[in-house]
Amino acid sequence: MKVVGYVRVSTREQEEGYSLDAQVELVEEFCRKREHDLVRIFSDVDSGGKEDRKGFQDMLTFLRKRPTIEGIVAWRLDRLTRNFRSYVELDDLKRRLLFVVEEYADNASGRLLVAIQVSLAKHFLEALAENTAMGMERKAREGHYPSTAPIGYLNRDGIIVPDPLRAPVIRELFEEFAAGNHTLYSITDWARERGLRQTRSGKPLSRSRVHRVLQNPIYYGDFDWKGVRYKGKHENLVSKALWDEVQEWLAVKEKRRRRVHNFALRGLVHCAHCGCMYTAEIQKGKYIYYRCTKNRGPCEARPIREERLLETLGEVIRGLQLDEEVVEWLRAVLEESQGDRKLYVQERTLRLQGRYQTLQRALDCAYEDRITGVLDAETYQRKSSTWRSEMASIEEEQEKLRGATESYYEEGLQLLELAQVAYSLYLEHSVQKKAEMLRVVGLNYSFDGVTVTPTYRKPFDILAEGLSTKDGPPQRDSNPCRRRERAVS
Repeated sequence: MKVVGYVRVSTREQEEGYSLDAQVELVEEFCRKREHDLVRIFSDVDSGGKEDRKGFQDMLTFLRKRPTIEGIVAWRLDRLTRNFRSYVELDDLKRRLLFVVEEYADNASGRLLVAIQVSLAKHFLEALAENTAMGMERKAREGHYPSTAPIGYLNRDGIIVPDPLRAPVIRELFEEFAAGNHTLYSITDWARERGLRQTRSGKPLSRSRVHRVLQNPIYYGDFDWKGVRYKGKHENLVSKALWDEVQEWLAVKEKRRRRVHNFALRGLVHCAHCGCMYTAEIQKGKYIYYRCTKNRGPCEARPIREERLLETLGEVIRGLQLDEEVVEWLRAVLEESQGDRKLYVQERTLRLQGRYQTLQRALDCAYEDRITGVLDAETYQRKSSTWRSEMASIEEEQEKLRGATESYYEEGLQLLELAQVAYSLYLEHSVQKKAEMLRVVGLNYSFDGVTVTPTYRKPFDILAEGLSTKDGPPQRDSNPCRRRERAVS
């Protein structure tokens, strides 16, 4: 089997004797004994938590171009990565992972253990976005808008400040609309003529975007966050009286659309026969039926009562129940992943801080050049828009990282506990709550009239995969000092 090797040390480890040469020797000996064709060895002298390791990235590029190479050999797993994003990149390569030290069964259970680790990595990265709520809510209570600045403002040192280029146009926008001579269509044309463009992309504002600007209370000093209105400490662009006058005109001119029925499972189920979505309708004035839309032509699918469809979908929830042995095993995997998560957060935060400071210095210099006439308006607009967009993205990611606390482990345990009791909760819930559970577990559900095939969300797909194996939880060797081979296809 053709393979590549990968070796890595940090500077400190190099000094302590964990040299690259020693790892190269072990990898070469491993390949000779198992008659693997070692094509090339890649190396790094850097932390495993860093995302831009040159040797690691070169290896990924090399393998993507050479599908005949089937595996990667390293001394042990932490030589390849201590960075969750790299777990995901390795998983996407679909190559066997072979280690001089560490052994896992070369079967469905062994592959499941690596899949669990990769899923935990993916779940952690996705969960970062959800873990920011507490810190951002605290910032909102303090009177500071906790997200990307709306058009007319800029993010600066953790707060929002008026954009010297766009703030005056926003003021005029409110004054023009309050005069009562514009529709949403005409005020949008007016905004485009005045050069009002989106902060990040530089594109003209759409009618719906102009509508949202006119409705946003942030311009008179308040702001909405998670359904709560807060008193802001930022500088307002218009008065409360002017904003109220605009709302009165919007109420007169706008026609609001409302849905008559809110069917719980709409958009969740599609037909296994023809691929069309299921829609809902009320029959005999009280019974809710779901049926294939048949948008692609005749289809054999028959309508089904909502109660019966919910019962069938409930089998998906029921199928995620875990026994205590699997829960204990997954709890151990979660605990082991904590160290890698902490290292990732620390190093990523330092990198983001450095990049943000670099961008801020560049923006300050460009602003001075614009004021003194060294830089023309078009060039300044292009450069500053790009830098501010990246700075806003950095601030968002920093908020996410600040929210990634020790709750990661507890949330993982809660997920496992939820899987144990999910079906009983499902049976007790209302129709709307059942639909919410189904949306949390799956992206969509294919229904053939009898059975449902779900497309699971992360990490429920890994739970489902694990429950479908017959070998049980992977068995790990209790002696970590012996040389062993781990194979994952």
